[in-house]
Parts: sequence; structure tokens; C-alpha cells
Amino acid sequence: MRGSLFLISFKAEQKLKGFVEGEELQKEQETQIPQIQMKDSAAGWELRIRDRLNAVSGSFCLAKWLQVTLHLHNGFTQSCHHVKSHKISLKELDTNPGFLHNTYFKRAMRYKMLQGSRPKECQYCWSFEDMGRLSDRHYKSATSWAEPYFDSVVEAGAEEDILPTSLEVSFESSCNFMCMYCSPQFSSKWMEEALKFGWYPIRDQSGNPNVLKRESRLPLPKNEVNPYIEAFWKWWPKLNPSLHDFRITGGEPLLSPHTWRVFDSLAESTNLHLNFAVNSNMGVAPALVDRLIDRVNRLPGRIKNFTLYTSIDTVGEQAEYIRYGLDYDAYVENVERVLARVEWPITVSFMMTVNALSLLGMESLLRWIHSLKVRFPKHTIVVDAPLLHNPQFMAVQILPDSFSKYVEESIRFMNSTRGKPGEFSVWEILRVDRVLTAMKSETLDRKERILRQIDFYRMFDEYDRRRNTNFLQTFPQYKEFYQQSKRWAKLASMVRFRPWIR
Repeated sequence: MRGSLFLISFKAEQKLKGFVEGEELQKEQETQIPQIQMKDSAAGWELRIRDRLNAVSGSFCLAKWLQVTLHLHNGFTQSCHHVKSHKISLKELDTNPGFLHNTYFKRAMRYKMLQGSRPKECQYCWSFEDMGRLSDRHYKSATSWAEPYFDSVVEAGAEEDILPTSLEVSFESSCNFMCMYCSPQFSSKWMEEALKFGWYPIRDQSGNPNVLKRESRLPLPKNEVNPYIEAFWKWWPKLNPSLHDFRITGGEPLLSPHTWRVFDSLAESTNLHLNFAVNSNMGVAPALVDRLIDRVNRLPGRIKNFTLYTSIDTVGEQAEYIRYGLDYDAYVENVERVLARVEWPITVSFMMTVNALSLLGMESLLRWIHSLKVRFPKHTIVVDAPLLHNPQFMAVQILPDSFSKYVEESIRFMNSTRGKPGEFSVWEILRVDRVLTAMKSETLDRKERILRQIDFYRMFDEYDRRRNTNFLQTFPQYKEFYQQSKRWAKLASMVRFRPWIR
């Protein structure tokens, strides 16, 4: 920012304070930042970035300027994965495609951060910092896409447009899967089912098409011009050179023509600090897999690295139940074909979303991934184990303690690979180990557990009816848990039970 660090014109200040996307900014309760000494366990670089951020203000975070997720299929944006996305105003896009990122709402949040007040939407980080711990505000600001731009962010302040260095974009919701924890907002197949049968009889109605419509989150029809995508391509020539991390999500990105347009553009330009990534369910037709291999083979010398993120939670028919539409054998074949035919070293990252149904086959999945590490040493093959939090009835905390043995067996296997070809890294092992920690330490009170089990039964009873599946045939180990959940659901339907259960 030119002049004093916190100097901002009166006119701009009123706009930032008073408007969010052209509407009046609702007042939020702000908390004074407590002076808490970080724990001594923090490493030197962590203390350095903490002190550098706090020299600007105790709530300053580079991610609010430099990181963006664009949901172009419905016109929403957010900076940081921990905050809720908000609608992009079409009015400003007409003259400034950079408004995809630099919305009035974000400018208002940036202004608050420069002033040292805490945006309410960032409570995830404040809760860590109030315990004297480092938060993602520190970790994200220390990344290669953030810290080198520290001074330019401070110079830009809250008022100026800024180009992001870390971008995640969803062009479309087109998808050939109906993964059980997804939503009509992100999967066209889910939308078809929800419009045909209605939403599921569970407490969480966030995926209900009627709710999505009320919140303007419905994907735009594919046969209509999408002004958000048009603005993106107007912005792209200016945006591309600034990017360090760029990831395409979906839907299923390989079904979108805009994904292939990005590939072609990158093959004709040079950005040697760009880490480019694509998410894929790898359940698409072989012709699309071959097209992916061809496009990736055009990128050496054009970008720094390519990463294929692919989601798989367990193995066999249980994987097919969770990720409805998956042919597990075809998935294995597609992944192995990519590893065998891509000519330069890439990264393949398996996103093993840990949920209440994925534990039984965890070790088998890890054994297959380990075999790939051994067979394809040219490539970097990693596994991540993000914990599913929503829908809540699918989080691992709902399960009886006896299910933790499947995670323990998986950790023992991962440790057995240490010092051998294709070994799992300490980081990979720790990611799975935290699943065990969550199962043993994050306990539910009795009422919340019952409510989640009711949703569990209602969801999968209806799931089986709609999709012609059979939960107990696929997961016989869950018979006692399923029957108990069924009994609670039957009780919940009784009139005298309803006031308590609510």
C-alpha cells in the first residue's frame, strides 16, 4: 500500500466497510486478539513467519490475497478452504474479470486483517491460535506461493486488485459418479437423482436442490452461456504467468472441454514455476485417459511439475458402493496406464478420503499403492488420508471402538515398508495415524451419536432403494451397527420420541 501501511482513502474505506457484493455488509462480532505466547515446539521458520505476519497485524494472512478457489459452474469464490464461499457479482465482471477473485467481500476482509481485527469467517484459525498454537494462517503464509510475495501484498493493501498465485478452479459440475458424500452442487449425476427422487431424509439439507436454489448455488445450465467462465478466459492471459499452484477440480475435470483448453494453453506457453494439477476419479473412458497421457507428455519444459490427484477410498465392491459409478478394476487399469505411459516424472497423489465405510479395505488399498511405488520409481507416488467431516454421519467418530483395528493394521503395514523400496514416508504414515487419534480422542456424546446413527440408517436405506445396492451384503461387518442405527431410526419416528431427538 502506498504511504502508511494502513492508509486508505475515505471513499474506499466506506465501500469496503459498507458493502459485500454491492449489498450492505452485515455486522459481525469481532474479538480482540489475545496476546498468547506460542508454544516452544514451534520451529524457527514457523516463528519467523508468525512474527513477520504479526508485524503487520495479529490477523494478517497472505491467503486472503494470494489463494483463491473459483466455483465457475455456479459463480462462487473463496480465499482459503476453511471459509464459506460467496457469490461473485456479475456487474463488476463486465469490466474487470479480476473480480472473480478481488470481490468487495474479500477486500472488506483484507481491510479488517490490515486493521488487526479478526474476520469471523476465519474462526478455524483463531481457535488454534487462542490455544497458543500455530494455525493455517501461518502455514499457508509460509508456502512458496505466498511468502515471496509478502511485500507486494502489503503494498497492494485492501484496495488494489491482486493476482493470485495459488488457484483452484471448477469449470463444471459434469460428473459420471455419485459418490456418497458428494452433492448435487458438484455432481451432475447427483443432481439428476435429487431432481428425480427428492433429497435424502436426513438432517443435513445442504445438498437439497431447493436449498441450493435459494442460496443461488445451483450449477448454471450447460446449454447457457456461463459469464463466469467467459470472465476467466478473459483474465487467463494475465493470470497464467502469476501462478505457482494451479489445480482443476470438478465435477470430473476430464469431462470438461475447458480442462483440455488449459492443457493446450500451457503447452504453448512457459511458466517454469508452475505446479499444475488435475483431480480425476479416473473412471472415465480409456480414450480420455489416453488423451490425458498425451497432453501431459506435451508439458515438459513448459511447467515445473504435473500432479494427478485421484480419489479412491478403499478397494473392490466396497469402493464401488462408496463411489457409485466406479468400476474398480477399470480404475486400477487406468491409473497403471498413466504411470506406465507418461514419459517424464510426475506426481500421482491418491486422495484416500477416510470415512465410516472405508476402513475395512484400507490396508489392501495401501498395499496396492505400495506396489505402484515399487513398480514405477520414476514417478512420485504419494497417499494422503484426509478425514471426512461432512456429512457428519459418515465421519469415523460414529463407529464403535472395534473398528480402529483396521487403521492399526494399516499403520503397521506402512511402518513395515520403511527402509525398503517404495517405502511410505513419515508424513504419509502420520496422515493415517491421525485417523486413529481422531477415532480415539474425538468422542461424541450419546445424543449426538444417536442422531448421527439415525441419519446413517436413513441415508443408506434410501441409498439402496434408489441405486439398487445392498448395504449389508457389501458391508457384512457392519450388521450390528446398522441394526442398532435402524432401531434408533424407528424410535425416532414415534411421536413421543421426536421432541427429545430434536
